[in-house]
Amino acid sequence: MQVLTKPDRIGIWFYEGCIQLSNGLPFLLYISLRNLCNDDINDGAPEKVHYIVKQWVESITHFGINGVLLAFDSYYFSAATREYLLSKSENVKYCASVTCDKLKFAMDKLKTSMIDLDKNVNKPGDWHAIHTTATNETLTKVHDATPGVGVKHNMCNHLVRKARPNKSQDYKKIRGGYDTYKLAFSICDHFNRALKDRKWPFKCAPNAFVLTGERKLQYNMLFSCILENVFNLYDDVNAVESNSPLRLPFNVKCFELADHLFEHSLTV
Repeated sequence: MQVLTKPDRIGIWFYEGCIQLSNGLPFLLYISLRNLCNDDINDGAPEKVHYIVKQWVESITHFGINGVLLAFDSYYFSAATREYLLSKSENVKYCASVTCDKLKFAMDKLKTSMIDLDKNVNKPGDWHAIHTTATNETLTKVHDATPGVGVKHNMCNHLVRKARPNKSQDYKKIRGGYDTYKLAFSICDHFNRALKDRKWPFKCAPNAFVLTGERKLQYNMLFSCILENVFNLYDDVNAVESNSPLRLPFNVKCFELADHLFEHSLTV
């Protein structure tokens, strides 16, 4: 499978929804395996992305959490996604990346043009935003000065437009919804980076039921996510910050958890 916004070929594709715990560590709240139904196979279209976004929202609001900001990349940004999130805007706001193929759609919704959006964006470091009070949405164009990043677009509905300060230039440092998106989206990246290049510290028992092939990869991913959630939540409950030297390595936590589970099994 090949996705235009991803340089590498994708084998097993999981949809993920992460939140940030009070200690700064990520917690995976939602995960599902991407499937192709018969209709999708016939027309080559991906799973309906607004359905995934709806599941993210329902996973969060199920716990009675309000004031949620949902950040996602351009793959999930569609007319149906936008319409659904605007209907939930009282409790859930969105902040989405917008790639060039979806930029016209975003501009049409804000009744603006590329001429207006390009205004004052001439060199790295420049940015410009257009806001509509009708839906409280903001479309932002940023020429990020970070090497290898370049021009990016963002659309969101979590910003509140205020009168420009007369004596302060601080507002110039806040680039529309772009900076918010980078911060919020990094939570999921943080979770996935923690899983990269890890190996199980245990060997399977000789007579254990062993999975192979794609199913093995799926279970490895799911069980790894469960472990990462348990360890991050344990640190959060014990007030261990994400950058604390008191955080134990992954393999040490695995051994300690195995010991505790074995001790507990003797009492059952």
